[in-house]
Formats: sequence, structure tokens, C-alpha cells
Amino acid sequence: MRSTIRSMKSLAQFIAPLLLLSPVSLAATPDTVTFQSSNIALHGLLYKPVGTGPFPAVLYNHGSAPGMLSNEAFEAIAPLYISRGWVFFASYRRGQGLSASAGPYILEVRLHLVPLPCCRSFNAKGIGSKLIRDGLAMCRQAGYDVVVVLGAPAYYSRFGFMRAADFGLHNEYGVHDEFMVLPLREGALEGVSGLVKYLPEFREDEC
Repeated sequence: MRSTIRSMKSLAQFIAPLLLLSPVSLAATPDTVTFQSSNIALHGLLYKPVGTGPFPAVLYNHGSAPGMLSNEAFEAIAPLYISRGWVFFASYRRGQGLSASAGPYILEVRLHLVPLPCCRSFNAKGIGSKLIRDGLAMCRQAGYDVVVVLGAPAYYSRFGFMRAADFGLHNEYGVHDEFMVLPLREGALEGVSGLVKYLPEFREDEC
């Protein structure tokens, strides 16, 4: 995650000459702003030039850095915009940073491993295991981060799946030990916890 922050700082250094051609006075510190999202209150940081405006604005959508780590990116990038007379607003999603008290971060599931039915005559031939291993390899190559499954721990643990609750993850269906997760890259679950929200297709197919 810190490598991402370093990348953002490098980007800021790259675009600095373009944004600092006509500097204006900068506000000393950002304002903390509270806004509503449905029935919950979220928070963000508002960086703005000195003056009454009106100013053009940028809404910065941050990633999933844990704690207040995203502030390092905000502090590197925001001055480059406000030096050119732009307002820079960085919001914190629920469960993270200034919005940590708004409730758990919701992880939308993009990959869910469904049960693999097999004709009885083909059982115990390694077909299911081969499909799972090859499928997970393809998911890694495609750049996915995480896959979850609702299934027997004794079976899916052989592929590296672990109890999702141990990572602070829970699901919509109240399943505990059988709800398992597999990170597909190092650090994929860092700073992520809360409710795993399934896509509508999962419910429509009644998997």
C-alpha cells in the first residue's frame, strides 16, 4: 500500500511544473467536511485556495489504504491543484479514515467460487480440484484481488481458503465457518474488513 502512496507522490512531482505556473495563495490547513450518504454521515478533507471563489473543483476518489494512510496522498496532491486555483475534496468512505465510525467498509464481491457438481461416476478423480486450481490461476493472471466461497472448510482449505471471519469479514447470509476467503495477491486484504456485499447475479442465480 505504501508503494501506491509513493507512486502518487511521484505523479505529483511529475505534474507539479504544469500546475505551478501561476501559483495563488494556499489555505494553511484543510477543512473537515461532513456529508450524508443515505442515512450515514461521512467525512472528508476540503483543500481550497484563499479567497471567496467561485473555484473549479476536483473530487478525489481514494483507494483502500488502512487508517489515515490516504492522507499522505492527499497532502502530496492537493497543493498542486489549489496552487492553480482549484478546490480539492478528498472524501473518506465508510469504515476508513475519518469515516471509520460510520460503519464497516463494504467489500463488493467480484469473484465467488460456486459449488462444482459432478456426476457420481466421476467423483474422486481430481476433476473438481483441477478446475478450481486452474480457475484461481486464471483469476490471478487477470489481476483479481480476492475470491470468496461458501463451502466445506475441510475441502476448500486445501486450496488456500481461510475463514473470512479471521480477517474481519462477514456476509449477508449469516454463515460463519463455511464463509471463506482467498487473497490472490500479497496484501489484498490489508485494511479491508466488514460486510461482503454480493452482486445481484449471485442472488438471481440462487447459487
